[in-house]
Formats: sequence, C-alpha cells, structure tokens
Amino acid sequence: MQQEQKLTRKVSITEKLSKFILSIRFVLWVILAVLFGGLLFYFIYTEITGRIREDSTVLVEKAEKLQSEWIKQEAGEQKQKLEEKLVADLDSIIKAYPNQYAGQRALFIRGNMYMNRKEWQQAAESFMTLKKSFPRSYLATEALFKTGVCQEELNEPEKAIASYTELTEKFKSSPRIPHAYFSIARLNEQKESYEEAVRIYNLLKLDYSYSYWTNLGINRIIELKSEGKISEQQ
Repeated sequence: MQQEQKLTRKVSITEKLSKFILSIRFVLWVILAVLFGGLLFYFIYTEITGRIREDSTVLVEKAEKLQSEWIKQEAGEQKQKLEEKLVADLDSIIKAYPNQYAGQRALFIRGNMYMNRKEWQQAAESFMTLKKSFPRSYLATEALFKTGVCQEELNEPEKAIASYTELTEKFKSSPRIPHAYFSIARLNEQKESYEEAVRIYNLLKLDYSYSYWTNLGINRIIELKSEGKISEQQ
C-alpha cells in the first residue's frame, strides 16, 4: 500500500514537472536561442576583430619599413616620392583603424616623421591625438613627452611645462619622468623662476638619484649658486 502511494506521488510530481516545462517551453526556447545567438555573435566578433587586428598590423609594419627607407634616402626626388606614399599610407591607416593598435602606431610614426622634418606643429598634433585617443597606451607616455619637445620648439614654454607635468603626474612608472622633470626645471630657469627650478632639481635628487638627468640637475644647482641666482642654502 505504501509503495503504491509513493509511486502515485512520484507520478504526480513527474506530471506536474512535465506540465510546468510544457507551460514555459516557449520561454525556454527563447533563452536557448538567446544563448546560442550570443555565443555565435561572440565567436564571429572575435574572428572579425582578430582578422582586422592582423590585417591592420601588417599595414602598419609596412609603413614602418617605408619610414626606415625614407629616413635612409638622400634628399631628392626619390625621397619625396617615398614621403608622399608614407603620408598617404599613414593617413589611410589612421582613418581606417582609429581605435586599433595600427591607428595608434600610425599616429606615432606620423608624429616622428613631422619631427624629422622639423614641422613641430603637425608633429605635436599627431602626438596629442594619440594621447587623447589612447590615454592608457604605453605610447601615450612617449607621445606626451614628444608633445612637450615640439611645444618647446614652437616657443610655447608654458604648454611644454604643462605636457611634461602631466607626464610626471599620470605616468609614475615612465622612464621618461626624470628627463621630464629636468625639462620642467630648465624651462623654469629660462623664465627666471629659479626657486621653482631648484625645487624640481631637488625632486630628482630625492626620487631619481640614479638618473643621468639628476646629475645634470645637481650641476645646474651648483651653477645657479655660483652665479648668485639662488642662495647657498638652497
């Protein structure tokens, strides 16, 4: 008797479960379809982005080789042709892959090319675009430093100080920081802000005692003292 009751209960539970599943079968099918569609989209997206990354990387590597050829080429018609092709290739990569590594690298190459030609404004614009578009990239540090160099060449010391300062504040682990500090101090010397210059040189002594730029900073402090521009106690 008890066994029959147990069997009846089991059948009843099974029937209820079956009815419940049948009642929500449409919802289950929708969930499965969404899951399948999501997985399919993920695999397609991964494949496409991987293909784009590979193709764009090949293009920027070719541009880097072209840049090397351009640098080595003597001035003349052939160098001019290489330059025109390089500019066109870089602009095409930047336009086609603005959010990819290739676009980032192309901006950096273009900035270096303009620096090589001493076209400081165009170089600064390329580097600033890179820094804004890829703020966490390892190239952003170098781009920010080179922006400061270009701004110095454009006789914009305050902008250069701002670029170097941003570098020291946002990229604490950058190997460029000692050089940036020295540049900030040097620019302060140029505008006769000697106390601020010494403060920065002393930061180098405290935080980057191993650096070549620290040794230069120490020499500058000695020179400023000998010229009477700062007190012996500073």
